[in-house]
Amino acid sequence: MSDLRVPDRRPAFSTLGASGEPLDQVVHLARAAGLTGVELRCAPDEPIHPGLTAEQVESVARTLDAGWLSVLALSGYVRLCAPDDDFQLIELTRQLTLAAAVGAAGVRVFMGDEDGTGEPRARRRLAAAAPQAARLGVRILIETHDSHAESRRLAGFIGTLDADTVRAVGVIWDTAHTWRHGESPARSLDLLAPYLAHLQVKDVASDSDATPVPLGSGRYPVRELGAALDAVRWRGWVCLEWERKWQPGLPPIREALERFPGWAAAVLGVAATGPEPRP
Repeated sequence: MSDLRVPDRRPAFSTLGASGEPLDQVVHLARAAGLTGVELRCAPDEPIHPGLTAEQVESVARTLDAGWLSVLALSGYVRLCAPDDDFQLIELTRQLTLAAAVGAAGVRVFMGDEDGTGEPRARRRLAAAAPQAARLGVRILIETHDSHAESRRLAGFIGTLDADTVRAVGVIWDTAHTWRHGESPARSLDLLAPYLAHLQVKDVASDSDATPVPLGSGRYPVRELGAALDAVRWRGWVCLEWERKWQPGLPPIREALERFPGWAAAVLGVAATGPEPRP
């Protein structure tokens, strides 16, 4: 790690590692680890999804507020490039409304351009949803994933959007995905910096094997990532994406959260790991 100290890179975690856990348990996990930020997986098998009643949404908002948790994003599964139908846009608008109601900063989406022809559809959907996102004060956050896992491709796509749409769009940088596609952390950061909302970090088996592994046992160059962030004095949330939902052989998230500060020290700098004082 360089001598630069950045006190406000703040650690967070994704509930992908605690799928199905009630929100009070999520709050307990966060408090035990001294974290104040969370990505909430948004799906029918989770405590938060667009099918909740108004009373349930209010209860979610109260629980998050009482737990002092900042919600980086509702991690939904809209695919902007999916073949034309009404579902993707309708689901996105529902998730944006839900995000605003519970105080989330944005809604995570994927590109999902399976046949390479979907970017025009994605542009239309983003242009249609952008006014609502702007009105609600939330952003549509595209993850470096699937067809657009490379920063070069995702940044190139965002560069084709009109100015009003771009203001409603951000990027969640899954740092392992871009690295596995041959990009150095510094190169990815350079491409994504104008749009970057927050980082996701995890350790993976190798640059040719995306299998998540216990922190410190894989090959992801976390020190190189830390140096790249130091070089541009980047500040913001660093979110542990513990993929136990899809990799049940991984240790419980409690164990991962214990190891997270040490493994990610080069990325987190001197970020405080204790709860922030309540205003």
